[in-house]
Amino acid sequence: MVEKVLKQIREGEIVDFVKELIRVKTVETEAPVVPVITEKMKRIGMEIEVYETFNPRFPENKRPCILGTLRGKNEKPLLCFNGHTDVVPVEFPEKWTHDPFDPVVDRGRVYGRGACDMKGGLGSMIMAAQALVDAKIELTGTLVVAAVPGEETDGWGSESIVKRRDWDAVVIGEPTELSVNPACNGISTFWIKVNGKSAHASMPEKGTNAIDKMLKIMNALEEYKQKLSRRVHPLTGTPPFVYCMLRGGWRSVIVADECRLHVTTHLVPGETIEARFAEILEILGNLKKEDPELQCELVDSYDDPIILPLPKKGPRRARLNPTEIPVDEPIVRALLNASKYALGRQLPIKGNRYACDSPYFVNEGKIPTLAFGPGCIDQAHTYDEYVEVKQLVEATEVYALGAVGYLGSGEYDRVK
Repeated sequence: MVEKVLKQIREGEIVDFVKELIRVKTVETEAPVVPVITEKMKRIGMEIEVYETFNPRFPENKRPCILGTLRGKNEKPLLCFNGHTDVVPVEFPEKWTHDPFDPVVDRGRVYGRGACDMKGGLGSMIMAAQALVDAKIELTGTLVVAAVPGEETDGWGSESIVKRRDWDAVVIGEPTELSVNPACNGISTFWIKVNGKSAHASMPEKGTNAIDKMLKIMNALEEYKQKLSRRVHPLTGTPPFVYCMLRGGWRSVIVADECRLHVTTHLVPGETIEARFAEILEILGNLKKEDPELQCELVDSYDDPIILPLPKKGPRRARLNPTEIPVDEPIVRALLNASKYALGRQLPIKGNRYACDSPYFVNEGKIPTLAFGPGCIDQAHTYDEYVEVKQLVEATEVYALGAVGYLGSGEYDRVK
């Protein structure tokens, strides 16, 4: 059975399909890539469902989800291969060696926006389904490849499919360099906003400089970052706490009456977004006691104040808390076994330092979910983004044999 499947996995076809996906510009809209994916799925013989989802804050901005089903002998177990179709914008195309949306193969790499994150992973998942059909493998359970929108912005695509089917396990094709990652960090972004009082710069004592006040906050946050560095998870490491944007004042010779600091913080398994907010609010509260002039608040991306406790439902809930599943889950063991058969070596177990769509499945759907895919996260969102051709092929092999291992077939009992 192994040889039958591996013989149907051809490097040239995989590369060509991934390049076809990259050519379609899917920045803030995924609709243009729907025909490419659905036509491929039709040729494979998959059943196709396309529907629209949206962020409840912006219901007019509908985004397409694609579910391609490779139906087995039974509906269950039901395995989902999940990949997102959107990519981050290209702000400075002149800094790329090649056109980011005209992919090229050079030195064993496919270059282009989304090659690593994550049209490489999505393409490999679909090509794995094709290999199973071409090898005439009759699965005992059912495989669905989900091509979801909006992962780079709000994650409503994956969230929308959690209850659409009765999933037994999910594999997300994020770039893990072919490690099997049952643990994934969470993420939260927020602004700290400081209000001051404007005055002529020749008489700063007449005003309250919001930038000076923000410096006090940042000094306190530096001490907090040291505390975070002592929180270590064995698979995902320490939780990053990063200043991403700093905006203050509006012109020279005027004391700044406002300053904003944008923070992106990741959370290791065992932490929660609400607890992180509580710690930040405590720091701000202590600073206010020391300095009665300090006026500051914590706000979200929509400039709404962050108030605890967070709601349990709706768009303002803590949607992206970290996730972790046991390493002996059947889906973990299925991929590890598949790597031994396909590659002659067992792939390592690691964790995602970055966040992905796993919280919707693990935390809310209670569905065992892991990340596994070609490419290195170091290449995601960068100039000259690329994915190794060898990793595309090996990922396709592990996806295909992993699906057989998890779902079973007439020739192979499923992992339990």
